[in-house]
Amino acid sequence: MAETGLFQRTSSPVREPRFEYDVFLSYRGEDTRHGFTKHIYEELVRMGVRTFLDSVELEAGDNIGDRMFNAIKGSKIFVAIFSVQYAHSRWCLKELADIVKCNRLIIPVFVHVNPVDVQKQEGTFGSLLPGFTDRLGAERVNEWKEALRVAGNAPGFTLDDDREEKGLIEKVIRRIMEELKNPPLALPKHPIGMEPKVQDVMKLLDVNANDVRMVAIHGKQGIGKTTLAKAIYNQIFLKFDAFFFFPGVEEASRTDGLASLHKQLTCGLLKVKEEPLMSDVDEGKNAIKEKVSKGSVFIVLDDVSDKNQLDALVGDKNWFRPGSRIIITTKDDSFLDAEMYKKYSPKELDDEEALQLLCYYAFGKVAPPEEYFRLSKQAVALCHGLPKALEKLGSLLSDRTSEEEWDDMLNKLERSPPDSILHLV
Repeated sequence: MAETGLFQRTSSPVREPRFEYDVFLSYRGEDTRHGFTKHIYEELVRMGVRTFLDSVELEAGDNIGDRMFNAIKGSKIFVAIFSVQYAHSRWCLKELADIVKCNRLIIPVFVHVNPVDVQKQEGTFGSLLPGFTDRLGAERVNEWKEALRVAGNAPGFTLDDDREEKGLIEKVIRRIMEELKNPPLALPKHPIGMEPKVQDVMKLLDVNANDVRMVAIHGKQGIGKTTLAKAIYNQIFLKFDAFFFFPGVEEASRTDGLASLHKQLTCGLLKVKEEPLMSDVDEGKNAIKEKVSKGSVFIVLDDVSDKNQLDALVGDKNWFRPGSRIIITTKDDSFLDAEMYKKYSPKELDDEEALQLLCYYAFGKVAPPEEYFRLSKQAVALCHGLPKALEKLGSLLSDRTSEEEWDDMLNKLERSPPDSILHLV
């Protein structure tokens, strides 16, 4: 099947080879073929997810039963779209029974249907089953009932108002992507003080505005720039036609050169293993401009250190389609074009937040034991409100089981350079 998304793939995406399809859509055609099912299918294909939809995949002359069964066996995730007439179809019920036998992830979507009706075979999900029993036998129908019960009780989504369809499809796809190749980026277990900073940057990005926006998160080492960028990425990446979080730009540039940066960015946006290595910087720029001009993109460039890296990777706003967003993180903002970039500098944690964060890592709770209160305050003072330093020091102190060991370690750190905690292992 030809790909229909804005970003055409030039080689095979990284996926588990034993599955022919990432997602299998089970649905009742009369109810949702031209509505919800069509819309979620188009969105999945646009994002490069291999999706089985019978009306697309089946061809004249196919043995439908065998083809459907093989597609089910070859799919990793199942989306069961329960609509009013789903249980009117023997094909749907048999299909669902085969899906449940696979014992893989099922995501139910209840489209104008009460989940309880599916779970307990009530309403339209129970009215026709006695007739099926008379014709097909109790054993087969009991198998269908069990499939409805299992799939209906899986964590899923309900659509009662068609005006909410777009947002619900986003949620379903986010759940699918968690299971596939684009899980949310890993964040610290205890994001103390993070949410207000996320909201500040989200206001600068304003993802609903139809323009191109570039935001620079800048500040000292350990302040939490990368963590903040990851938290924002996790919230909005599915809103874009293509997206990529590029870690360690400065190190990659120093180690492999600008041409390698071009290759990594294009591969990351297209979700492919390999792209040709660009012969020079100008060729790399042209390749990136050609890729990003096809739809809205969201790019995070983490740890940028000079203007050459920016010029090579994101050029200027004219490269990008309206709706695109670029975030960079950098320790030094002096090389940034003030007219192009909106700037944000995260503040250090205040004393209360810093104590909470240290204690989470040192004691597994929000406050220290009374006998460790003074030492905990001493440790906090050494970290100057830097989240990364608090995480590292708290983790190291968690292995010290006496006040004497704490005191010894903290006294040594007081005689060290201010940023020494950031480099502890």
